[in-house]
Order: sequence, then structure tokens, then C-alpha cells
Amino acid sequence: MNKSCLKLNLKKEWFDMIQSGQKKEEYREIKEYWFRRLLNYHKHDVTSYKISEMVSDMNNPYKNFFDIKSVMLFHKLEFKNFDEVLFANGYHKNARCFSCKIKEIKISTGKTKWGAEEGKFYFTIILNNNKGE
Repeated sequence: MNKSCLKLNLKKEWFDMIQSGQKKEEYREIKEYWFRRLLNYHKHDVTSYKISEMVSDMNNPYKNFFDIKSVMLFHKLEFKNFDEVLFANGYHKNARCFSCKIKEIKISTGKTKWGAEEGKFYFTIILNNNKGE
């Protein structure tokens, strides 16, 4: 079985909180870059223009979760199957690193105590770091 690993760079505050088990989710903005990294889509069906349009649609402040879910279902979008995430504290070649399992990737609002803006939807990476679980 081919395991896939998502690599993410973090600021020290979030890196330390995730490593200690305090923070159980990591957020990425709904932007084209993360859309392409986190979602499977049929390249012949979904052009760059459509991706841009969908990202804009998902970021509409009047959208709710069910609207976003409808966009994903209509375009047959699914999250890639990452087994684990490798976190690095910054971008330095000798940066501290650790990995943990991914429970799930989904779209949801984040928690402000973990760096999310109130009421904003994100690509949410739910972690299984086995600290207190």
C-alpha cells in the first residue's frame, strides 16, 4: 500500500501546540494552491478557470457549509488520501520536524484559539497525534 505524506510548515507557536497535543487541527485557507494540493479532481473536467471560480464561490461570506458541500458534490471533488502529515517548524533546512497521522481532511470553520478567523471556512486537517485521545 502506498502511503502518502502531506508536508506543512508552521510557525513555532502552532508547531509546539500540535506537537504537545494541545492543537488537534491545522487550517489552510481555501485558495487555489491548497485546492490543488488537497483535492482530487478530474483535470479534463476542471479547468484553472473553474478552480478559480469554485474557490471564489467557497469563500463567499454568504455561503454556508451545505452550499460548499454542494459545490464539492456537483464537481465530484474528493480529498486526497493522505496517511500522515510531516510538520516542520519554519522553512530552514535544519528545522525541527515531527509527523502524525491524519484522521480526516474536511471543510469547516476553525477555532479562533488555534488561529482561525471567526466563522471563516477552511480546509481543516484533523490530526490523530494520540496525545490525550
